[in-house]
Amino acid sequence: MKEDIDMVKNGKEKILYTCVSEITEEEYQNAVKYFPQVYWSLVKWGTMLNIFVMLIFFIFGTKLIDVLIAFIALEIFILIIYKVRLPHYVSKSYSNAIAKGQIETKIHTEFYKDYFIRKGEKNSLKIAYSEIGKSVETDTNTYLMYPKNKKLIILQKKYCDEDLIEFIRNNIPTLEKHLGENQVPQKESNKVNKLLNIIFFVTIISLFASFILVYILLKYVFHYHGNGDTRYMWIYLCFLPIPIISIILGLIYKNKGYNCSRNIIIGIIVSIILLMYGGIPTLVSTDLPDYSEIDSYKEFIDAKLPSNGELDIIEVGSSADDKNEYVIVDVYYDLEDVTELEKSIKDNNNWFLSEDIKQELKVFVTPQIHSSKNAYYSIYNKTTNEYNTLPSKSGDYDIYFLKYDLKEKHLAIHKFKYSYEQK
Repeated sequence: MKEDIDMVKNGKEKILYTCVSEITEEEYQNAVKYFPQVYWSLVKWGTMLNIFVMLIFFIFGTKLIDVLIAFIALEIFILIIYKVRLPHYVSKSYSNAIAKGQIETKIHTEFYKDYFIRKGEKNSLKIAYSEIGKSVETDTNTYLMYPKNKKLIILQKKYCDEDLIEFIRNNIPTLEKHLGENQVPQKESNKVNKLLNIIFFVTIISLFASFILVYILLKYVFHYHGNGDTRYMWIYLCFLPIPIISIILGLIYKNKGYNCSRNIIIGIIVSIILLMYGGIPTLVSTDLPDYSEIDSYKEFIDAKLPSNGELDIIEVGSSADDKNEYVIVDVYYDLEDVTELEKSIKDNNNWFLSEDIKQELKVFVTPQIHSSKNAYYSIYNKTTNEYNTLPSKSGDYDIYFLKYDLKEKHLAIHKFKYSYEQK
C-alpha cells in the first residue's frame, strides 16, 4: 500500500501486470486465419491488376461479354492462388519485416489501468485499450489488432498469469473467443479436413463441368444457336447444390474451429457465376419468334424454304459503318431437310457464291456478316426492286443482304437502311 502511495506522489502510475512475448514466424502463421484482412489486402491488389488487364483487352476491341468472362475466370484464379499461397506470403512478409527492423522477436509488455506499453530492444509503443480494433482469444494466445498503424500484437498465454488473462478479457473491447479449437480429436480432425478438401475441389470442378456439360447438351442435344436464346440456361442451376453444400459445411465447421474459409469463399464465387449464367438468363428468358414470321421475307428470298425451322430476330439498331435500322433475322435448318432449299439457291441467278462477290457490292457487307467459303449471297434492294446492283443515284435505300451457309444450314437476313452516295 505504501508503495502505491509513493508511486502516486512521484507521478508514476502503477504497473498492474507484465508479460513477455516471443514473436516467431509460426505465431504469425497461426494469427493470419483470424485476421482475413491480410488475405483480402492481397486479393485487392490482384483484382486491381485484373481490372487493368481487362480494360486493355476491352480498349483493343475484345467483346464485353468475353472480357467479363475472362475477368471472372482470372478473379477466381486470384482468389484461389492467394488462399493456397497465403502461408508463403506471410513467411515472406515476416522475413522482410525482420530484415527492416519492423518486427522485434522479443517484447516486454507492461499493463496499466487504461493502457499498455510494448517495449522492444529498439522501439516502444503505448496503446490505450480503447484503441484496440479486432481482438481474438484462442487456447494459446491473445491477438490484438492496433488499427492506427495496422500492427498485430501477439500475447502468449504461457507467459501470462491467470489474473492477467482475466484482466485482458475484462478490458479489451470486442474480444472474440475461439477457445477449444485445438481440442478436436486428431482422428476426427483429419476426417473433417479430408471432407472439406474434397468438397473444395469438387466445387471448383463443378464449375468447369457445368460449362462442358452445357456446351455438349446445347450443341448436340438441343442444337442451341445462341443469339439471345436463353431457353436452356437453367441447366447451369443443376450444379448449384454443390457450391451451396460447400458454403453450408464451411459455416458449420468454421464455428467448430476448422480453417475452412476457402470452402465458403469458393462456394460463394461458384454460386454467383452459376446464377449469372443460369438464374438471370432464365428469369429474363423469352420465347423465340414463331417460324411463320419468315413469310414476310419469302418474296425476295427467292428460294424454296422448308416448312419448319428455328427463327430468331436481333435488333442491332445501327452498324459500325453507318447502316441504320439494322435488323438480323437468323433461321436455322440443321434439323430440317434442306435439299430443295439448297438446290433452288444454287440454280437461282439472284444468288451467287460468297467468293464471287463483286468489288462494288462489298459496300453492303457489314461487320455482322461473317465471311464463309461455304456460303451463298443475295443482295436485294427493296426500294428499287433490284438484285445485286448498286443504286443508279444517291439516296436512302432499304437493303436486304441474304446469306445462306451450306455447312451450318443457316439462313441470315440482314435488313438495314443504307445511305448511298453516287461517285
